Amino acid sequence: KAHKVTTLNIMQPKKGDDVKTPTGHTDRGIRVLLTAAPKNLVKQYLDIFKLANIELISLETEAFAIGRSMLGNDNSTVMIVDIGALTTDIVIVEDLIPVFNRSLDVGGVTVTKAISSSLNIDQGRAEQFKRDVGLASNRGSSGVPNTIRDTISPVINEMKYSQSLYQADKASDNIEKIILTGGSSFLPGFKEYLEDVFQLKVIIGDPWSQVSF
Repeated sequence: KAHKVTTLNIMQPKKGDDVKTPTGHTDRGIRVLLTAAPKNLVKQYLDIFKLANIELISLETEAFAIGRSMLGNDNSTVMIVDIGALTTDIVIVEDLIPVFNRSLDVGGVTVTKAISSSLNIDQGRAEQFKRDVGLASNRGSSGVPNTIRDTISPVINEMKYSQSLYQADKASDNIEKIILTGGSSFLPGFKEYLEDVFQLKVIIGDPWSQVSF
């Protein structure tokens, strides 16, 4: 993982639209994928490998890396939701190419702090509540699942927004499934909660499933 990446459809005509090329010929439009990473971050990686006397062949941005590790040769149109400690990344992958990427500042730590504040307990105990209870309302205090739902609502809304933006393009396929990754993907009841909200199959991603040894 090198850095978060924003992917843009520079030109994405609808089906049946004709586009004038520079030569004046009518042709179907092409989709352009634009990625970027800060030079100072790239330099840090280069310096680390140089100090380790390891030849660095290439670097790739995070959206590509997470897509390859989660999907392998699966050509499905998939929404990957990576919920880390501080941020959540939403990547839509189509034919193994990340075509849509959004990021927001909500993660596992955000949930822990919300539980701590709601129940007036220290963050260590709040973290344990989060891991033990999660979104399973039939376990432990019912206040914990409600607090978690409220805290992750921006993530759910961003997923819905990403889905609607992507599928608004009639040339795009429907999203077939959701893959969860990151530490908070293991919250009890979270997978089932997303399946109920989106009416899609939700899978806990396993990056090691694509590794041969």
